[in-house]
Amino acid sequence: MATFEEVNRPSTPYVHEEEFYKLAGQINQLLRHLNKADIDWIEDAIRSWEEPTLLISEEEKQEIYDELC
Repeated sequence: MATFEEVNRPSTPYVHEEEFYKLAGQINQLLRHLNKADIDWIEDAIRSWEEPTLLISEEEKQEIYDELC
């Protein structure tokens, strides 16, 4: 089993409070952005691949693929 010298060990195993709040803020900002995103076109694109009855050209497939990747 490895042992750490005092100089290599963090002073506390806990995250500093300010780092926690910074990360929580970043996560909340990302969630707010994702909740506002218009994803209807993505759902249509997925359905067009899953359901052969929905017609989509190869060019349209490529455009959608380029936007997603």
